[in-house]
Amino acid sequence: MAQRRGLYRVVTPRGWAVLPPGAEAVLWPPVDLPKARALDLAGHRTLLPVSISVVKVLPEPGRDMYLLKARRTYMLSAARASKASSPPGGVTHELRIFCGGPCDLSPLYFLSLPRGAAAVVRGFIDVEPVERWAPAPAPEGDPKGGLDILADPKRAVALLTLVYDKSREARRLGCELGLWTPCPGEGPGRFTAAAQHALRLIAHFLPAEGPDEG
Repeated sequence: MAQRRGLYRVVTPRGWAVLPPGAEAVLWPPVDLPKARALDLAGHRTLLPVSISVVKVLPEPGRDMYLLKARRTYMLSAARASKASSPPGGVTHELRIFCGGPCDLSPLYFLSLPRGAAAVVRGFIDVEPVERWAPAPAPEGDPKGGLDILADPKRAVALLTLVYDKSREARRLGCELGLWTPCPGEGPGRFTAAAQHALRLIAHFLPAEGPDEG
């Protein structure tokens, strides 16, 4: 997708878009949330399909916010929104984020998994970021491969599984999906360069990596 004038990527190889307190950005396209995740954020009594069409960075915390405690701490909530860039797949909501200052938009990715992953990674906002932020230095290799992994729900879920589970079965699937090399039984293994670029962008949500497995 070519970038439209006045639109900015949610995430690039340089990192996540960072918005200042008070910023309100429309998402292109709206991001569909898994129904259970929507229940956590919006407090609906039934499992409704919810689409995030707007992201708002709050200057101070609101009521009944959801605490997402990673290496960075985020407070989140969702409320009905009245605008969207295109007809959404669910009930239109805005995501409200409080960080005590400027906020990066990485929480939107984890909230959307697996349903809305591609919309976040390939999508845009209509507010220019004040900066780009990534939780770890860039490894060697082509960084675009990391975005391709994060945009693919199957590969993204397999990558997250590999962080916690380096069983032979998990490593074999990782090898088939281009996340792990070499395949089990062929020598000591490690994440591929593309997988390392993907992990770099979500490192603040993950534990420190343990030793590689053979």
